[in-house]
Amino acid sequence: MLADGLSYLYHKDGTKIPEEMEIMQFTELLDKNGKEIYEGDIIDSRYGKEKVRWDENNAGFVPFIHPANAPDNRESEIVGNIYEAI
Repeated sequence: MLADGLSYLYHKDGTKIPEEMEIMQFTELLDKNGKEIYEGDIIDSRYGKEKVRWDENNAGFVPFIHPANAPDNRESEIVGNIYEAI
């Protein structure tokens, strides 16, 4: 905590993250282009466009929870996120 009583978050490069910025959870998965997949991303997979979200009941990220019927993240591509118009 700083002298002004507030805490701040910083990027790896040292720049301050704006207060209005939404922090998204990294899934630890990469898309077919090697781009990190985060909660809130929209991916285009063999099943169409899907929103990546945390599923509390199954303790995993939808749509990657159940391997038998989940898209392969290495064949999926990030096309946007919930904060951008697609």
